[in-house]
Amino acid sequence: NIPDDIDLTNIETALSFYEEEDKQRLEQGVLTAIATQQTFEIELPFIDGDGRNKWVYINCEPVFESEQLSKMVGYIMDITERKQHEQEQEAIVIVSGALRKAENRSQMLPLILEQLRYLLQTDGAALAIYHPETETAVIEEAQGKMSQGLGLHHSMQNSITGKTLTTGQPFITKNIQSESELLYKNLFNIDQAAACIPLITQQQPIGAIWVCRPNEFTPVDLRLLTTIADITANAIHRATLYEQTVTQAEQINQIVNSVPDGVLLLNENHKLLMANSAAQTYLELLADIHIGDTLNHLNGRPLEELLATPPPGSWHTLTSQGKTFEAIASPLSAGPTDAGWVMVLRDVTERQMVQQQLQQQERLAAVGQLAAGIAHDFNNLMAVIILYSQLLAKSPGLTARDHERLDTIIKQT
Repeated sequence: NIPDDIDLTNIETALSFYEEEDKQRLEQGVLTAIATQQTFEIELPFIDGDGRNKWVYINCEPVFESEQLSKMVGYIMDITERKQHEQEQEAIVIVSGALRKAENRSQMLPLILEQLRYLLQTDGAALAIYHPETETAVIEEAQGKMSQGLGLHHSMQNSITGKTLTTGQPFITKNIQSESELLYKNLFNIDQAAACIPLITQQQPIGAIWVCRPNEFTPVDLRLLTTIADITANAIHRATLYEQTVTQAEQINQIVNSVPDGVLLLNENHKLLMANSAAQTYLELLADIHIGDTLNHLNGRPLEELLATPPPGSWHTLTSQGKTFEAIASPLSAGPTDAGWVMVLRDVTERQMVQQQLQQQERLAAVGQLAAGIAHDFNNLMAVIILYSQLLAKSPGLTARDHERLDTIIKQT
């Protein structure tokens, strides 16, 4: 794409298609090739006749005649496509490496935008996450010129972001201010180019990336943006799933730890994988083991015996240091084989004491009822004795000695 009227045989003219720093590298390379009589090769950025940036590979060899430099023979090859591919691969490596350093989504988002701004030399960048429950996309990270947009909402209707997410197609423009569906014009300068790339994973939109800069985005830039968007979408999706899993695990852990009974998890080799607070306390008394150890027995009883299902309605009973525990286990299934065991330990010491007290009270109540019955029957007998003694005392002909004896019977009863 160099006009025919340009004389490339003129060294100054030929060098005008290179940046000043690259001119110096090229000149130094040629001089070195002449001094060493070796072939010289170099890769340099090149500005063609239409002002477009390209890459060229230059190979030249000095030709000597009678130990004098006669000419330079060589060729120039357009390697723009290869360099673009290499830059894309480098960008992928850079972005992927940055994402690996992030421990969660909040650390991931700024790293993505930092790498985008570096690779594409943008004035600003923003990342919006789609929220299905409100059908809006919220800017959760923004840098540079677009940092003012942090927290702004984009509706799925009548907005560029919404249209991009709905269609799944990238949006690119030379002048963002001329777009009628632009919601927040203050985020962009006049005559500024911009691009909005959807983040899609498993055929579902999860957000969009915005970038802006003075010069327009080329098809190569768009391809690079799309590649990075795919990496970002998958990374955000995995991070979101991981955070959800961690949250669920924390909730389950809170629930398990709030249970008053001891709950412990064993793998198929009886290795202790998990135990709530109550279980850890009980295990110190019954087996003196900790998480990661293998459980072989509880208070001297083989574990295999305790893993067996007890009769319906009953548990295995263990006694240690004045405390009484009940234990029961249930296998975890993973397909046709057992994947481990869940065991529940219950401290029933206080319950048994209460039961013993209740039983004692019941026995005392029974004795009291029996004694009351005997006393009632005995009182009936005494009443008859008193009645007849009183009647007999009124009989004529009794001696003084008889009256004295009857008085004694009446008084004593």
